[in-house]
Amino acid sequence: MRQLTRYSEAFKRQVIKEYLTTDLTTEEICKKYHIGYLNNIYRWRKKYESEFDVWDMDYKAKFTDMGKEQKKSAKELQQENELLKKALKDAELKNYGFKRLIENWEKELGRKLPKK
Repeated sequence: MRQLTRYSEAFKRQVIKEYLTTDLTTEEICKKYHIGYLNNIYRWRKKYESEFDVWDMDYKAKFTDMGKEQKKSAKELQQENELLKKALKDAELKNYGFKRLIENWEKELGRKLPKK
């Protein structure tokens, strides 16, 4: 059974400051400081982030915890967004078609179809 590790408040603040001021991902921070669970970083960030005036720090803003290889350019995200919009429209059209088909069957049969 794994033993729970207790971390000091100073240690937690140090970890969150480094997380906010560097390009290290959550996973990299955990490995560097031998922190067993990613959720620790998320909880600590929520608790201590407001203590740091992040706008005065010299760092690259982090809005997600994606790894460096997963970060996408704005153009790639825009293309992905367009594809998803098209897929959503197709799904909505299929859904509309199925609804119309069911309505027509119910009219012909004179009763409601059972729903599962």
